[in-house]
Amino acid sequence: MRLDFRHLCILYGRNCDLYGCDVDTKANMHPADINALVQKAGGSLSALARAHRKHPSSFWHSLRRPIPIANRAIATFLGRKPHDLWPEWFDERGHRRG
Repeated sequence: MRLDFRHLCILYGRNCDLYGCDVDTKANMHPADINALVQKAGGSLSALARAHRKHPSSFWHSLRRPIPIANRAIATFLGRKPHDLWPEWFDERGHRRG
């Protein structure tokens, strides 16, 4: 059986916007994918932390657990909403899920 991107998104919980399929997954993007997007945009998590006067480790940790200030800063830098990157942690309005 041949797997296409849609199947990979379902199996691995990837954000389908990156891969061009139309499956609606509700899983967070992988931390390495988010870090790669930041680097492709010409930034780094450390530089974002310095710009927001936060410790760099808070931005690294925000890829694995919700830290709203850091998550919103990363999403804004990428021109996205926090929900687009972390749908398990943020609702469509950008508010933290309880």
